[in-house]
Amino acid sequence: MVHSGPESPYYGKSLLEPEDLDRCSCIQMEDDFFSVEDLLMTHKDFYSGRRRLRKVVRTNSNHLMIRMLQQTDLCNIGSYWMRGGYGDRRFSISVVNGFQGMVSFGYLSPAGKSLSREAEEFLDRLRTRLEEDRSRNSL
Repeated sequence: MVHSGPESPYYGKSLLEPEDLDRCSCIQMEDDFFSVEDLLMTHKDFYSGRRRLRKVVRTNSNHLMIRMLQQTDLCNIGSYWMRGGYGDRRFSISVVNGFQGMVSFGYLSPAGKSLSREAEEFLDRLRTRLEEDRSRNSL
């Protein structure tokens, strides 16, 4: 997903093509073990280096991310699951065509051992949320 504010040329667009990202200046969170940006590398144009994501700002601050999205033309490449992470602020969320359904969920558990009550509750909440999202839309 591309999260953008009112100053962005992508604001209000529901669908973007991968080539639209060529003109997108991004503010991104600092790299972690896995980032949604890594998914871009599975696309042949990004993998080959023909397309690049222009990361203008790197931050570890959600507050800075929100302020920059509100007041500049910067965008954020993020997850569908972060759509509510910006509170009631008016940000636009655009799907990048061809990247729908690329995030998978799973868990590991020791063979022959039961999960803790807390782990079972967490998995139940996650399953419920995934089912709700699936029934609401096809993202």
